[in-house]
Amino acid sequence: MQCLTNSEVSDWLCRRTIPEDPYHSEISPRHYLQFYAPKAHSHLDAFVRHVFEIINSGSESMVQITDWSAYQESEMISVRGIRALYGE
Repeated sequence: MQCLTNSEVSDWLCRRTIPEDPYHSEISPRHYLQFYAPKAHSHLDAFVRHVFEIINSGSESMVQITDWSAYQESEMISVRGIRALYGE
């Protein structure tokens, strides 16, 4: 796993001819999935872990989280844990 900057995400998507913002174009590709995550912080950690378990099939994939409430230092514990687990 790698954590990418916004420009690295753009490059990754561009190399694969994937639109950066598929939900704001006229036609949304059918293989995209967009949904709201749980609002309760206690549920968010479990939610993120479960999503990574589902998509971590060994093939290359990207999960992009564009809007979330975990911006306080104390709220970033789970993110730092995930990044540390993968050597980031």
